[in-house]
Amino acid sequence: MYRALGLILLFMMTRVAGAADLPCSLRAPQLSISRLNIFTEEQEQWLGDAQADMVEPRYTLLPATESTYLDEIGKRLLDQLPPTSIHYTFRVFESPDLRAFSLAGGHIYISRKLIMDARNEDELAAMLAQEIGRVYIHHSASVVTLRLNKLLHVKAVSDQADIYDKFERMLDVPPTNDSQLSPGDQKKDELLADQVGLYAMIKASYDPSAFAVFLDRVNNNGGFTGNLFTDLFDTTPEISVRVKMAHKSVDSLPSECRQSRHVYRRGFKPFQETLGSQRIDPLMPATAGLSFIPLQPPMNPALENVMLSRDGKYVLAQDRYKIHVLSTSPLKLLFSVDALDAELAQFSPDSQFLALNYNDLHIEKWNISTGQLADTLDFVDYAGCVQTSLSPDGNVMACVSYYGGPVWLKLFEVHTGRMLYQNMHFFDRGTMFGMDAPGRLNTNFQVLMRWTSDGRYFVGASGTSAMAYDLLHHQTVPLQKTLSYLSQERFAFVGSDKLASTCDWTYKTGRADETYKMCYTTFPEGRDIASFDLPRGWLTGVTSGDDLLFGPLRSAAAALVDPVTGREKKEFRLETVDVAGDKLAAETPNGGIAVGKLGGSMEEVRLPVTPLAALESNAFSMNGRYLAISDRARGAEWDLSTGKLMAVTSPFRAVAVQDDGKLQVQFIHHELNPSIDINIDKRTHKYASSLTRLADPVQYGSIRMRIKPRSMQQSADTDVDLEAYDASSEAHLWTTHFDYHLPEIVPADGDKLLFVMSRRSDSGENEARRNHKQLIRTSDWNRGFLDDRGTLVEIVSDRTGQVERAIATPQLISNEDAERNTRLFGSLLAVYGDHNNTVVYRVSDGGRLLTFFGRALAGDENLGMVAATDRPQELNVYDIVTGKRLLAVTLDHDVLAARFVPGDKQLLVLTASQHIYRISLPASH
Repeated sequence: MYRALGLILLFMMTRVAGAADLPCSLRAPQLSISRLNIFTEEQEQWLGDAQADMVEPRYTLLPATESTYLDEIGKRLLDQLPPTSIHYTFRVFESPDLRAFSLAGGHIYISRKLIMDARNEDELAAMLAQEIGRVYIHHSASVVTLRLNKLLHVKAVSDQADIYDKFERMLDVPPTNDSQLSPGDQKKDELLADQVGLYAMIKASYDPSAFAVFLDRVNNNGGFTGNLFTDLFDTTPEISVRVKMAHKSVDSLPSECRQSRHVYRRGFKPFQETLGSQRIDPLMPATAGLSFIPLQPPMNPALENVMLSRDGKYVLAQDRYKIHVLSTSPLKLLFSVDALDAELAQFSPDSQFLALNYNDLHIEKWNISTGQLADTLDFVDYAGCVQTSLSPDGNVMACVSYYGGPVWLKLFEVHTGRMLYQNMHFFDRGTMFGMDAPGRLNTNFQVLMRWTSDGRYFVGASGTSAMAYDLLHHQTVPLQKTLSYLSQERFAFVGSDKLASTCDWTYKTGRADETYKMCYTTFPEGRDIASFDLPRGWLTGVTSGDDLLFGPLRSAAAALVDPVTGREKKEFRLETVDVAGDKLAAETPNGGIAVGKLGGSMEEVRLPVTPLAALESNAFSMNGRYLAISDRARGAEWDLSTGKLMAVTSPFRAVAVQDDGKLQVQFIHHELNPSIDINIDKRTHKYASSLTRLADPVQYGSIRMRIKPRSMQQSADTDVDLEAYDASSEAHLWTTHFDYHLPEIVPADGDKLLFVMSRRSDSGENEARRNHKQLIRTSDWNRGFLDDRGTLVEIVSDRTGQVERAIATPQLISNEDAERNTRLFGSLLAVYGDHNNTVVYRVSDGGRLLTFFGRALAGDENLGMVAATDRPQELNVYDIVTGKRLLAVTLDHDVLAARFVPGDKQLLVLTASQHIYRISLPASH
């Protein structure tokens, strides 16, 4: 197959006879695949729009108006190909990966990281040419044609609504072997797309050799093009075959076709430098004419990081959007840095610079004395990093790569790219031993990474494997004695010559009262200094001093711990705390930062307000007059008739607001406690604490739920009783038993709860059998397959625990808890699937009413409307009867919550900027 395709490619690149008067004359390659494609170009555009609605919310996109330079290159390439009615768009997106991809209908996306790695405009053109080739041959449209035919027996499509509907239905049907391209057809498509892209590049006078060079480099191919053995047994990797064919094609060209014209060069460097010097700002202008009420004053969002400089002169306070740098004497704001989703920032050991990085290996250094950006660098790792950690001086990057096999740990010198250390098999399943606790199995294949605050040492541990590196002498350091057993379990530096770590290898069941033995040793010799016990939770060091920070506790979010005795020296209401010598810095409950001496008085200052990020809980009153919100640090309530703040409270994880403004809340008196050590948070490098089923009861509306384990192992996940109590009187209401995993519990308006689970899970199978009399399959349930896939939703009375209705839907349940979004609005059930797709059903009979991409925020069956958001600032209102979109607007920031107020015929919407939009509703059917 490769030989035949290679001959075609070489033939395409020969000169046309009689065309000597042209600088470079080429025969055009085949411009379309030979498979069936039921879409016209107009229909393919609609298909691409549907795919874009599904995919784009996953990414942070540069506004289209700022991608004009890519538009110019794309137009030059497209001008070399026969005209098409497809409208091509080129967008830049943030990603740690060097990647580009395309959708049907000319939607082409290039990661900022990939653009930063381009050496010149020729390589940038090569990126676009590859994706233009895929679109131009109708690859995606033909693949969807195949799936529609084999899965849904669809032979034709009509208008835009029909295409959206059929495409969404297709997403929830399990693929079969005959509904997917064969490996051979996939390779043919890739090579054909390369032919088209390379042809357009040459005709546009770009250097054709850039195509092969770029393809080889960014795919980490290392120049491999196969050999006699791999070619004979057809095992040459696909990318290596593509590189070989591209090289052959370029080598076969006459000299006049290989010489690129030095045109189109002036814009490349400024475009690349602009992308390198600043992060993508995804905000779009709001739709004109919308009115909103600003919350006055707004609530300061929770901080993710508080850190003192080693000399104690500065403190930083970081949330999801900003990093604020303050002097400590006097305590005042010096400057702020835009840092959306940056890793945790830190001060350099000499206290002169602020260093930070992003997971895509973009690194920044800020001069503290001037508040100006001193250095920026985009480091490249072609294998990609699923985790990163930057040294305090910003000069060395730790990168974790993972491709479904072993954990690959690397240390790079960022300015030179020199590899200081790497182990491609740092941890894999073969290195595990014994019947160990689930947390130690490292099922997510992560690495816990720590640096000494002076930047001298790095320690990383994954599962049962650990290593240490001396950055001064550029060599690994053997971990001795007690530290020879260092594992991914909690550990933290005390200074640069001592380490506290878990040294308890006994089996742990996950009970709340369990503790671990901690060893306090010299580093790296591993000589024992002391030992103490700690319960489950995260552990980290302080900037300087002989203490540790631990949390959460039953009475506090964090505590300062003596590593010799394990005793708590001081407790804190919030976990964002740091110590440098005798100086303490901590986030305050009202949204500020406080600095002072340990055990002494504290000076406090309020921080600038930034946009809200993740909320623990939020609720509007039904009459639309009051709003209450909370994140993990604090809660607040406002009167929306004036926009004035009514109260600031402790954080709460559940809230209901009555029409007179009274709150029914479940306060968080501490953070998630006790925790289960499962995942390492990629940004904080702490263990991501998760609320155990045995911790505080969780409130849903007017009831509170408790988990009572029944097994000897006291597991909180399986074989448990779910007990419900009245939130006000604590009177027991009902108990139900789950033999298998607990479902997701979702509160609904009125007196209902939703139990949501995968239909194929043990719990889903058991609940479907137990409640078979109440079970309804939705009207779009695909009966052509024997296995029951999708989502099972039980509608439960919160006062009796009775399952009133069980609805089986074809939407595949998301594996990510944060993405699940199943809502009940009276008799309307909105089910969110694994492909960013929502379908609204009628509860009485499972009838499918409407579908859209995005998440349902609010609904009202009497108004006949559902409000939803897809892209961050986007708000849509749909008509339940017709399924049509009645309203589409862009708001000033991310849409967080919404509620219909039928009496006023309005929709209230909360955005991250803490504005409340009042949107008048159009008439519906």
